[in-house]
Amino acid sequence: KSIMKEATCVYLVRFPREVLMADQQAKIVGTKGYGGKITLGQTATQNVIEETWQETGGVPELRINKDEEGGIKISMDGLHHMGIIEFYNGTEGEVPFGEPSFVVHFFICSTFSGKTIDTIEMQNHQWYQIDNLPIEKMIVGDELIIKPILSGQTVNGWMRRTSDLKTIIDYEID
Repeated sequence: KSIMKEATCVYLVRFPREVLMADQQAKIVGTKGYGGKITLGQTATQNVIEETWQETGGVPELRINKDEEGGIKISMDGLHHMGIIEFYNGTEGEVPFGEPSFVVHFFICSTFSGKTIDTIEMQNHQWYQIDNLPIEKMIVGDELIIKPILSGQTVNGWMRRTSDLKTIIDYEID
């Protein structure tokens, strides 16, 4: 039996209606929010703060340009847990689903400081208009999660995708 993998994702927002996202350079490639796998003994909140700092340039070893300083510090008063989605990737043949590939805690944050620089994990940090998201560059299905979150709704449910993450098999999000 596998150990359930928990992860986080935060969307940093600023007014009037913009969200900061970057292009992930890891196994799963696409434009997304910040976050990562939760390590043993770490809470989802601790993880999302640490991962955002790392992925935006707060850790010198992870920077593309080691001399340039960066890093976004999240402020707790602007951080809000927006729900949990279970992802079943590559479980097409399993009935009912088998173990989730990931259980992801989603957050939104409107209070933060610092600046982004490219890291080995996340590059091309950009502010996008909430009503003009780069859907074609995002991982398939993410638009079904980000749109309600950015409009202030919580999301809970599951999504089943092919192992290449290019097709949604089915989902239930409320």
